[in-house]
Amino acid sequence: RVLNKLEKLESRLSQLDSIDKKLVDLTQKMTSMGNRVASLETSVETCNGKVSALEVSRTMDAKTCDDIKSKQSGIESKLKEQKEFVSKLSAECETLKKYNSTLSEEITDLQSRSMRDNLLFFGIPEANSVDDRNTEKCSEIILDHLEETFKIPSARTMIKIDRAHRIGTYTRDKIRPVVVKFNYYPDKLRVKQYVRDFTTENTDCRIRCGDQFPKAIQEKRKKLIPTLVAAKAANKRASLSFDKLYIEGRMYTVETVSQAGYI
Repeated sequence: RVLNKLEKLESRLSQLDSIDKKLVDLTQKMTSMGNRVASLETSVETCNGKVSALEVSRTMDAKTCDDIKSKQSGIESKLKEQKEFVSKLSAECETLKKYNSTLSEEITDLQSRSMRDNLLFFGIPEANSVDDRNTEKCSEIILDHLEETFKIPSARTMIKIDRAHRIGTYTRDKIRPVVVKFNYYPDKLRVKQYVRDFTTENTDCRIRCGDQFPKAIQEKRKKLIPTLVAAKAANKRASLSFDKLYIEGRMYTVETVSQAGYI
């Protein structure tokens, strides 16, 4: 009996040892799990810290975005104002251009009217000395040529010249033209016709005359003359009047002269 009890006791002790080992293993596993949990908690805390930092960063980014949007809105508003201002300026510039163009045309017209009674004489010899040039009486010289060179009857008594003078700055070896203002417009036409007829018959005559025009019209005439010459060479009826070219009765301007077909 005692032996049986001892065997039972020994069996229980053996079981206790097994339980002990299991408890030790369990304790080690628990410790390991505890370490892992601690590590996970640390990781979680780190992640929480990063998340918090990201949230702060997102908040700052959102604020920055709001600031950028606000500034962009302000810039767009200013750009719109500038565009409207530029558009207004452009419209004003166009108005000014039209006004200047109209004003320029009016001034040219007034200049043309003021030059209506004028003729330019080319090739009239000019004095060499300064004193002689200063005392030169252009009206007398013109009247002398009208009577003696161009054979206009009673030119001195029948034709009245308001004034006459050289134009431009004196240059050696270059003869300046003389501008003559006639008192009576028909006298200008008469003189012009006489001179034209004379120089047509006497091609060796170096004196010529022509109408005086404002610079703006002169520039246009220069651009039209090549077409005038080409049209006449083609035996077409062509003439130049102020800044208008007429070929076979059709009028051309600087803007439309290419349509004439001579360029």
